[in-house]
Amino acid sequence: MADLATLTFKQGEACLNIQFTITEGGSPFDVSAATISMSVAPQTALGVPTFTKVDADFDKTNAASGIILVDLSADNLATAGSYSGDIKFLFAANNIRKTETFKVVIEDAITD
Repeated sequence: MADLATLTFKQGEACLNIQFTITEGGSPFDVSAATISMSVAPQTALGVPTFTKVDADFDKTNAASGIILVDLSADNLATAGSYSGDIKFLFAANNIRKTETFKVVIEDAITD
């Protein structure tokens, strides 16, 4: 699956249409048949997600080309800190793929 960079957001600000391009071996990886989920958790408590996204939250219009979009709400980004996340693709009961774990940084907001 894809190598993902650090994603940096401002505390309390919604971020729409975050694009992930999923590749394998440098080529787009078709995820159109997958049920997709994403979990993001504090780096100090990886088993306790701060927020999750489910299949219905993703725009899969271009998933056959490995491109998926997701929105993060202001509530998702309410608490500043360092987090880890990954995206899971369920193709069948025994065919689960995951991205590399990526870092999410939510920076303190100076103003409301």
